[in-house]
Amino acid sequence: MRRINWPVIITIILGLAVFSGASWYVFQYSIKNRPTEKVLVAARDIPAYRVIKAIDLQYRTIPEGGAEPGSVQDPNFAINKMTMIPLYANRQIPKQALTEDVLAIKSGERAVAVNVDLTGAVGNNLLPGDLVDVYWVPSKDFPGYIIAENARVLKIEDQNGNPVTPSDWQNKTRGLAQVAETTKQNSSLPAVAVLIVKNEYVPEITRTVVDGTVVLAKKRPSGWSVTAEETVKTETENDNQQQTSSGDQQKKEVNNNGLSTLEKGQPAKQ
Repeated sequence: MRRINWPVIITIILGLAVFSGASWYVFQYSIKNRPTEKVLVAARDIPAYRVIKAIDLQYRTIPEGGAEPGSVQDPNFAINKMTMIPLYANRQIPKQALTEDVLAIKSGERAVAVNVDLTGAVGNNLLPGDLVDVYWVPSKDFPGYIIAENARVLKIEDQNGNPVTPSDWQNKTRGLAQVAETTKQNSSLPAVAVLIVKNEYVPEITRTVVDGTVVLAKKRPSGWSVTAEETVKTETENDNQQQTSSGDQQKKEVNNNGLSTLEKGQPAKQ
């Protein structure tokens, strides 16, 4: 019976242990000392059609080369722009997911203030950047009619000039107990809506200061641009059309393999 060579076995075991320890150390060292870079990400989940504020952004450290092509790197590029799709916390922000600066007063526009109440402000469910149509009700004996279309909400204030936080935003960003406590402490209601409108609407809007009631009708902001979700859907449909067209062409080639020229369908537009 052969004797077990314990010195050799122990040497092998010790060698494997040293190799494993060294490998682990090198791996940890490479992780801690590998090149990194900072990228701009969302600080929290941001729903679609929300205007981005500085508090919604933060930097995140990632391995070098991990920045996504076409992502926002300068926070000033994103601030006051509206999201067209939901953005998720700690994820990089694609430029195509944002609209133009919706809170900037552009050429041919003016900022005007109108008196509103809780009902006229969509039950306190308006945020800066929301699109609204402006209706004026001269009196209870006359139906309201539209005096401005596609106005952008710049801000909503109470009678003391303090910003009013929409109730739906409170519910989404705080717990129910916090909302109840905030409601007790701050009972301010919408009193003034500052809107960005086209120049031609200003004379009609100024009439509302003297008499009548203003009602704002919130709209889906589809007028800004095609959303990223719609873009993805369109691209998918185009890909399907291309696959169908390619399949039809292959069938034609099989059925008409004796022809030197085949009629080929137009590819879908990208």
